[in-house]
Amino acid sequence: MFIQQTIDFSSVVHHKENNRHSEMILEENYERLNKNCKVLYDALMRGERLTGADVVTRYDMMEYRRRFKDLKDAGVPIQTEKLPGGSKVWFIKK
Repeated sequence: MFIQQTIDFSSVVHHKENNRHSEMILEENYERLNKNCKVLYDALMRGERLTGADVVTRYDMMEYRRRFKDLKDAGVPIQTEKLPGGSKVWFIKK
């Protein structure tokens, strides 16, 4: 059973990139990316099982893979399953 934890959604996104140009982009978009983490977290906590297509169409979010990683790094027990055709579905098992 997953017990909801306290996550600081003002700084859940990673802080370091591998080059200065990417770091500048991260800094410029930091607030939006943290908001995207919160959107994904809330959906997962509602029991949604999200594919990439779901994230793009429902939540208008193109950069979702790293957001799932940021949530995992923050301690959220996100699980994945591989679907036929090779795509993934992300979810939290409750």
